[in-house]
Amino acid sequence: MLFWLFLFQPAVSYGEVHVLKSEILQTERTVWVARSQEALPDQKLPVLYILDGQTHFEMAASLVRYLSAFNTIPPFLVVGLDNSQERERDLTPYQSNMSPNGGGAARYYQYVTQEILPWVNRHYSTSGFQALAGKSYGGMFALFAAQQQDCPFQAVISVSPSLFLADNQMLKDVSDHVDQVAQRRFLFLSHATEDDIMRIPFLQLSGFLAAHAQHRFHHHIYEAETHESTFQPALFDALKSLFDQWQVPRYVTQTDPQAVVQHYDRLISELDLRIQIPFEALKRTGRLMQSSGFVEAARDVFLETIRRYPDSGYAEYFLAKALLKLGQSESALAHMQLAVTKSKAAGDSDWQAMQEELTEIQNSISK
Repeated sequence: MLFWLFLFQPAVSYGEVHVLKSEILQTERTVWVARSQEALPDQKLPVLYILDGQTHFEMAASLVRYLSAFNTIPPFLVVGLDNSQERERDLTPYQSNMSPNGGGAARYYQYVTQEILPWVNRHYSTSGFQALAGKSYGGMFALFAAQQQDCPFQAVISVSPSLFLADNQMLKDVSDHVDQVAQRRFLFLSHATEDDIMRIPFLQLSGFLAAHAQHRFHHHIYEAETHESTFQPALFDALKSLFDQWQVPRYVTQTDPQAVVQHYDRLISELDLRIQIPFEALKRTGRLMQSSGFVEAARDVFLETIRRYPDSGYAEYFLAKALLKLGQSESALAHMQLAVTKSKAAGDSDWQAMQEELTEIQNSISK
C-alpha cells in the first residue's frame, strides 16, 4: 500500500511530483507524472514508465510531448520512478562481485506492479496499455520484468542493459523465460559504443531475441553515443519504431475519411493500446483535408470526431468552419453555437474567440 505524502508539489518544469511511502520498500519514493499537452482532460492515455526518473523524466516527458504534438505518436502519460536510493539493489536481479548490493529486483518489481501501477491507474485516466523503459541497470530491470509471468507491460525498452552482471546470467534467464519475453507486443534493445564486456552479450541476446520474438523486436547499436548519452536517441527511436505506422499516408488523409478511421482503429487494436483515436489525430487529418481542398472529406472527419468526442467544443468549431467553406451557413451557425457552449462549459480559453466568429456568422446570415 502506498501513502500519499505530498500532492502536486511543484518540482519540475511541467507535470506533477508526488512523494509516496511504500510499504513494500519501507521508504519514501518520488514519482513524477506528465500528460501529453494534446490530451483532453478525461482522455484515457497509454502510460510510459521511466526508470531512473530522477535523471530521465524531464527529457522523456519533453520527448513524448514533442512527438505527440506532431501526431508521430499518440498522447501518453509519462511516469518517472525515482531510483536515486538503493539503485543497484532495486534494479539488478543478481548479487555478484560487480554488484555486491544487487539482487533486489524481485522486490522492486512487486513495488512497481503492486503499488505504483495501481496508484497511477486510480489517480489518472489510463487506458491499460503500459510501457517500461530503462537504461543500464534500468535496462536490466526492464528485461527482468519482461520475463515475469504476470508482466503488465506490453512494450519494453531496454537501453544499454548491464548484461555482464553475474557472468552474463541475464542471457540464460531470458532463454529460460523466452516464452514470456517473446509475448511482448514490442521489444526494443539497444547498445552504445561500449567495451566488449557490454557488446558481446548484447549481440548474443539481440540475435537470440530476433529469432524468437513473436511480435515486433527492434535492436540497434548507437556507434556515435556513449553509455551516458544513449538514452535520449534510443527512447526517441523506440517510440518512433513502436508507432512507425501511426501517421496516415498523405494520399489517404486527403481523400478517404473512412480509411483514416480504419487505419487508426486497426493500429490501436494491433498494438493493444485500448484507446480512442486521439482527438489530435482526427483534428490534424481534417484540417489537412480542408487545406488541401477536400472540404467534404474534412467535414466527414469532423463529424466522426464529434461522434467520438461529443463534449468537445473544438470538434464543433472545426466542423462549423468546414460547413462555411461548403456554403452551409445555417448548419455552420448551429455548430458554432455548440462550439461556444461546449468550450465555455469545459473552460477552454478559446471560447470567446469562437463567440466572435459566431457573431460574424450571424451577421453574414442576417444581411
